[in-house]
Amino acid sequence: MIEVYACEWQDESFRSGWSVADPLYHVFNTDGDVATISCSVEVSQAKAEKALPGVSTDVARFLAVKVTEFSGDGWGVKVRDSSGAWHDITGVQTATGYAEFGLPEGLTLDRIAIISYSSGSLARFDWLGLLRKPRLLLKAKALRVVRRINACSEFEVECLEPWAADASVFNDVKIIIGGRKVFCGLVLARELQKMGRAVTRVRLRGADYAWHLANREAKKRKYSGQAHEVIEELIKPLVDEGLLTAENVEHCSEHVELDLSDESISILEALKRVCGAEHVGFDFYVDCGADLHAFTRGSQEQTDLALEPLSYRIRQEASEIINSVTVLGATSKVEPADGDYTHHMELWSCLSGNALLAQDDDVFFLTAPSLRVEQMGNEDVIVRLTLPSPLDLRPEPGSSKRKELRFYAKWEGTYDPKLVIQLHDNEKGYFEHADCLSGVPYGFWGVLDMGRIRAVRLSLYEKEPREWDAISRLSSPSWSHITHIDFIINVGDGGRLWLDELHVANFRYKGHAQDDESIRAYGLKHITLIDDNITSDEEAQARAEAIVASKSQPDIRIEDITALGVTELEPGSKIHISVPETSGDYIVNELEHVITPYEGFTTRMSCSRTGDPSPGWGAVLSGQLRTRLTATSVAREVREEEKPVAPQSRLPASFVIANPSKLLSDFLTADGGKLKLEELERWPFTGEDLAQNIINHGHLKPELDAAVGRYYEAEGHGGTTGQEVTDDTASGGKARKASSTDPGGSLVEVM
Repeated sequence: MIEVYACEWQDESFRSGWSVADPLYHVFNTDGDVATISCSVEVSQAKAEKALPGVSTDVARFLAVKVTEFSGDGWGVKVRDSSGAWHDITGVQTATGYAEFGLPEGLTLDRIAIISYSSGSLARFDWLGLLRKPRLLLKAKALRVVRRINACSEFEVECLEPWAADASVFNDVKIIIGGRKVFCGLVLARELQKMGRAVTRVRLRGADYAWHLANREAKKRKYSGQAHEVIEELIKPLVDEGLLTAENVEHCSEHVELDLSDESISILEALKRVCGAEHVGFDFYVDCGADLHAFTRGSQEQTDLALEPLSYRIRQEASEIINSVTVLGATSKVEPADGDYTHHMELWSCLSGNALLAQDDDVFFLTAPSLRVEQMGNEDVIVRLTLPSPLDLRPEPGSSKRKELRFYAKWEGTYDPKLVIQLHDNEKGYFEHADCLSGVPYGFWGVLDMGRIRAVRLSLYEKEPREWDAISRLSSPSWSHITHIDFIINVGDGGRLWLDELHVANFRYKGHAQDDESIRAYGLKHITLIDDNITSDEEAQARAEAIVASKSQPDIRIEDITALGVTELEPGSKIHISVPETSGDYIVNELEHVITPYEGFTTRMSCSRTGDPSPGWGAVLSGQLRTRLTATSVAREVREEEKPVAPQSRLPASFVIANPSKLLSDFLTADGGKLKLEELERWPFTGEDLAQNIINHGHLKPELDAAVGRYYEAEGHGGTTGQEVTDDTASGGKARKASSTDPGGSLVEVM
């Protein structure tokens, strides 16, 4: 049965805007389809009201009601005009089903009420509407309904009744099969076939209420919050207009950032970005009551449905195989795992010079023991730390954060200490950093910083020598293969130096898994997954193993399952299927109801274990799949390159960002030629992100030009802004001019 309504106003779900006249004795509730109004035995009737958007009865000429059940004396509907007068349109009714009533002309209606008459009574309303013309009832000669997740659903119906020609574009349509609503939406196209003056065939096509999502542009702004909050914020304009509701958006604690400040996209496309994010994993659709359902993929189960496939098609695709996975987590990992190489005495040795090495349980900064170097003689002492395995000290993939060698050091001796650090690449050569203790005062463990003591931090990896000098021996050293670290120390005869909390920071947590049998059968299909929410190697390893376990073999898709009509099936639901080739739970990503004179009522389904729609061969062969950043659709071997990878302009296509930030188009203006100002303001650019000599200083004043590139540190010099520093001890004698003062001391320019 096809019902067509020319609605000026309607309420299909009764989900929002309704209130009872007396909450103590009147009760109103809804299941999203049918509303129930009931009253206690203490009163003679119950009444629930809702505001109307100023509906003229010169346009809306009919009140339409569907009542499924009542008890007591009957039910009724009243409307209120703009003068405050109520009009009883139906009187007391005692019939169920569909009914239409004429409205008095010349009124502007601002409120509507549903009523249950007599004490202890109730009435259940399935639908309520104000119509421009009476309802059309049509029978379908042929019908096709396609319901989809994450997209608009559609229908096409062919009718032979000549009065079907009265259906107009933008009329509301309800398709009912076996007493169940399987589709509600809008007529978007109609086609008439005539023979002479007579209409012989009418074809109507349209979409469900998700059409409002596709037809409305998302507000140009930044959205930030938990996933369900962003979803609700995106559709708020449609909710405020009464076109949709959002009562079935599942709570999701995952944080989402969506910047549409410079983009013109539909709300539907914006929802797909939010729900399709790897760390969110939502599906969504709009139901017959115009309510948005957004839920975790696979969480809606209908496994109790008895499905007997009449026909089906099995499909497997090599493009979806993943048999090797490297998972990279947050850049908060340190080497060694316990955070201190000084706790591993077996790694240390005195390479040259005369010194005693020992662990010291009595003198340490944070945790015992520290490493004590006691010098005998005035010659340099070389202490070597042999790393358990070579370290790659380049920035991690997907990050421009440089790794750091961190330690605390305390010394005592007859003169200022010398500490030079060399990072060796076997016998190829080394990188050398001189004067590593220049900021550590005598008697302190580290650098004084606004009343605190912080560790000595040496930033690692340089494309061009600045703080580190590259010394070649057999060949040029590589930052990607550091095998041992030499500490060249001189604190004078009898002097001592303590090291504590020595470690390298800013590694990513890492896990790797692969299926050798799958690799032999299908070749290497590798991805690298980056998820900054992972905070341990164990978590990264578990994620890698889980992906390989689920994706190392070609996934069996069951497509075009045709069964006898199943009206209760919803898109996105998990169903159980058992056929000779496979059995298990599958997620319905698309279903199609078809009625024809020859085959009757059948339902066709497309399913997969993941819920992802199957790509066509065109997408597979054209390589379009590689542009999708999901762990199930990207398969390409990771590049193993010696050249530096960070800061990177982009990641290899085999890298999957689990918490995706932005595409290049998100950073640039529409013409692609300029960086958006808001991105420039928030991005932590440093001098290393700029090419040499890219900035011309010719327009600067001489004193400002001289200060460019200097750094500032807190000192005890008490001068005023711009005053020359005469204290030759400030900043080790390097301070030249006071820049400003604050409670923490003076900031001084250091030459």
